[in-house]
Amino acid sequence: RWPAARPEALSSSGIDAETWRRTVEPVARVYDASNPDLDGFKARGGKLILLQGDTDMLVPGPMTTAYFEALSGRYGSGLGDFARYYVVPGYGHGRGDFTVQWDSLAALDAWVEAGKPPERPIATDGTAQTRGRTRPICEYPAWPKYAGKGPLDQAESFTCAFE
Repeated sequence: RWPAARPEALSSSGIDAETWRRTVEPVARVYDASNPDLDGFKARGGKLILLQGDTDMLVPGPMTTAYFEALSGRYGSGLGDFARYYVVPGYGHGRGDFTVQWDSLAALDAWVEAGKPPERPIATDGTAQTRGRTRPICEYPAWPKYAGKGPLDQAESFTCAFE
């Protein structure tokens, strides 16, 4: 169905730019998530939580940040009414130095159904070697910063800082 997604299409030998464009652009249109026009989504009461790991090798953090900044450019101070963006240190694409365990679906449900946006969410680490430690999930552009006292494995020892 998607010719560019088949393994035989991974070879670049014998393919010209026009052939590549004709086979890749239809796939890109299906998967592209760069349009900041969420007017219809917002009008229907939609809420968006973006969670980006800073060590994600599949979804580059700068691309997600650029998208969120495009949303911010479009919606300004009203963006927080329907969208939140969090960057998690050490989180990769389902693995990394900090594997996020956070019930984002419950947070999203509470926001949609009860009008309660996520307030200082806490993630638990699911990584085998460090399982159980916690960190605040800070709203972008804030970042978890150790407060200088308290256990390093507890979210309460961190603040969400802008430096």
